[in-house]
Amino acid sequence: MHLAIQLIGAPQFQLDHIPVTAGRRAVVALLAYLAVRDGEHPNQRHSREALAALLWTEYEEAKALSNLRHTLWEVAQFIGEGWVITEHETIFLNPRADITLDVAQFRSLLRQAATQPDPAQRIRLLADAASLYRDDFMSGFSLKGGSNFNEWVFAQGEALRHDLAEALQMLVEDYVTLEQTSSAIPYAQRLITLDPMNEPANRTLMELYARTDQTPAAIKQYQALEKLLRRELNVDPQPETREVYKRIRKGEFKTVSAPHKTMHPGMTQPNHNLPASLTTFIGRERERHEISRLLTHHRLVTLIGAGGIGKTRLALETAQALLHQFRDGVWFVPLESLTDEDLVPQTVASFLNVAETSEQPLVESLIHELRSRALLLLLDNCEHLSDACARLAETLLKSCPTLKILATSRDVLHLEGEAVYHVPPLTVPESQREQSAGEAVRSEAVQLFAERGVLVSSDFEITETNLATIARICNRLEGIPLAIELAAAHVDMFTPEEILNQLNRSFDLLASQTRSAMPRHQTMHASIEWGWNLLEEEERVFMRRMSVFQGGWTLHAAQAMQVGNPRELTGVLVKKSFVVVHRQIEHETRYGFHEVVRSFAQEKLVEAGEEKTIRDRHLEYYLELSRQIEPALHGVDQESWLERLFVERDNIRAALEWAARTNVQAGLYISNRLRMLWENYDLREEARWLLTI
Repeated sequence: MHLAIQLIGAPQFQLDHIPVTAGRRAVVALLAYLAVRDGEHPNQRHSREALAALLWTEYEEAKALSNLRHTLWEVAQFIGEGWVITEHETIFLNPRADITLDVAQFRSLLRQAATQPDPAQRIRLLADAASLYRDDFMSGFSLKGGSNFNEWVFAQGEALRHDLAEALQMLVEDYVTLEQTSSAIPYAQRLITLDPMNEPANRTLMELYARTDQTPAAIKQYQALEKLLRRELNVDPQPETREVYKRIRKGEFKTVSAPHKTMHPGMTQPNHNLPASLTTFIGRERERHEISRLLTHHRLVTLIGAGGIGKTRLALETAQALLHQFRDGVWFVPLESLTDEDLVPQTVASFLNVAETSEQPLVESLIHELRSRALLLLLDNCEHLSDACARLAETLLKSCPTLKILATSRDVLHLEGEAVYHVPPLTVPESQREQSAGEAVRSEAVQLFAERGVLVSSDFEITETNLATIARICNRLEGIPLAIELAAAHVDMFTPEEILNQLNRSFDLLASQTRSAMPRHQTMHASIEWGWNLLEEEERVFMRRMSVFQGGWTLHAAQAMQVGNPRELTGVLVKKSFVVVHRQIEHETRYGFHEVVRSFAQEKLVEAGEEKTIRDRHLEYYLELSRQIEPALHGVDQESWLERLFVERDNIRAALEWAARTNVQAGLYISNRLRMLWENYDLREEARWLLTI
């Protein structure tokens, strides 16, 4: 059998060309370390103590060694016996095993290129090496409790990025030497993606554009660099860069022509670039079916939802299942780290391996490449670049009849023909009725908590004792996948009861120590703040003020907060995935926040110094509501009015709580006028409130 290990990018394993997925990260980490070290020093032996200290740095030695023994057993379950040799004191890869490693292939190609005097042959070797570099070393992977291993991953990643940069630089130079200037451009563009503020690389690309009769692209490249340097470092481009820019404006660079090739000769085009998943995907069968159905009937489908709701993972899993439906594959373009709207077409082109030519601008090159291709383009995280994404999507869809686009965003793209799918939370255990243990365990949120809990503590399991508490955690977090994962990451330190108690006090627990996570996914707070920073000021004010409502609000209630047009602002925030709509058949539509979002907005209300004013308005609204409703509570429609008040019970409680601190008379009035509500639903709210004053 043959084992292929790919670590330049998200870790992937194939046994005889069939992908296999490890159940636990320690298995991936151990195999990765042994494979890379064996490539550097063949037949190297590793002591058990050294491996245990590498992978379980923060553990006692006895526990670390025990974990290593269990992981070795799991390796055998994962890929079979005989790949890893275990002796009494040492562990090593079987020297006779048929194993290939992309890291070793990458470095071997670079060594061959370094000794190759012929530029044409060197280009072939370097291009093959560059094609192996899918993403940074073990992208998205880290090992909890294994700081030594994580440091090793970081060092390997930095070394490989440096090697790639040198390879790209040599490719550019060799193509220029052979007067194949157009062929150098994709590699020059890729070099800049490694370090956008690398001025020599930017100057090179500007010159390449100028020499291939692409002066507008060269000018745009300079302007993008100038904007980036001023925003990030508050400096101007170097004199050498400004000089190149001046020469370009004057037309001093001699243009050369060369045949355009979108791919290096000999390179094969894979049918997708979807990253491999490192964790189990839980549930979402209905969602995947619905998105697939939408893509059957529409050419643009946008998944929208709040931060942490799982848009990207759902899109990737759906796209993976649809690979067979697209002759020319599925191409994933992550936009999360991109900050310049002008670079959206260039970024998409780089993932599709399309280069701008002297004959036509980049978007035209994309159209030319995609016009006859049956392809699904997955544009991920569009919200901060929505205008640029919308322009490009509209242009491509109008010109490329067999192209389809699946986008993820917190806001819609507002394009004709766009089908919008609101990504819901995971299903949670029913909280309003008794539910069997089997039904609770089958809920998607509980399954996710259990699966992620095992990743950080191998002995964690759901039992009859802790199931009810875990169900309450999932309900408290309203089925938001990121929040549940962040909470489950603490089961090695806290019991489920302790996790729930901390969540009931605040959401500060929802933070990740995963170094590889994007900054806005390291805490729920950061995820929400990412979207908050994209809002207009009036939208932020509205969100702050609506945070005083517990249990949601109606448009009539929103008017009492005295900010803008509540109907328009609510509609905007629904589209931007901050506000959730709760439609009721017999009652007025209500709106609300997920509790983690409401908690965030409430912090902003306090920071703005508006809490007293807005909570006073909230109290005044429910004071007036109780005044208006009291007569109806004794009329023929008594039952429907009691139902309406019951829906408002959390807001009434919040108003009474504030009244106990600031306006006892108002609280007494509300409590007395709504006595029938307390009695009918056996809430005893009046008695509870009187005890607080």
